[in-house]
Amino acid sequence: MTSRNAYGTVNKPNPGGWPHGGGSWSGSGCSTVKRAFKTAHSGLFGLTTRRKIISSAPRRPNTQSQRLRTPDHLEVVQVVIEPEVVTAQPQAYKRIGQEVNRLLDYQPGKFFWRETVRPKYVRVDERALPPVIASAPPRVAEHCLAAPGLLAQLLVCKYCDHQPFYRLENMFYQRHGVFISRQQMVQWTEQCV
Repeated sequence: MTSRNAYGTVNKPNPGGWPHGGGSWSGSGCSTVKRAFKTAHSGLFGLTTRRKIISSAPRRPNTQSQRLRTPDHLEVVQVVIEPEVVTAQPQAYKRIGQEVNRLLDYQPGKFFWRETVRPKYVRVDERALPPVIASAPPRVAEHCLAAPGLLAQLLVCKYCDHQPFYRLENMFYQRHGVFISRQQMVQWTEQCV
């Protein structure tokens, strides 16, 4: 029993009894349906289907996170931590580098970057010894860009002033130009408690 479908193709007998023709999309009926869809689609919208690979300009690497965006004009407060051994005998050591850690901090009314610089020193007369560096100051949460002042502000606003994070997000962005996403605030709050 053969019949013609709406697209003008011949329907094959259905051996499996399935309403869609045997349960397989790999036959010639599938390619006919695809062709009919392309024809109907291009006829409806006046489009022709062509594949063209468009090469775009290379993307600039994303330097800031989507969860935290700060303006370029924020003040930077730099704190230098020297090792005690070096301060006792400064002439015996030579500076070979430094480690810089930058945290976003908040004082009522302003945001700023708190930059901690820890210089590395090596002994002048014994270069085989490992470099000397001051220990890092303790942090509230590891791998967190927020300084204790900002974390304290978030906790006070959330739990004492009963302000939701979406309101803090809007307030920080409108007043200071600093965008901190709600998801980021939730993560920082979880790390604090």
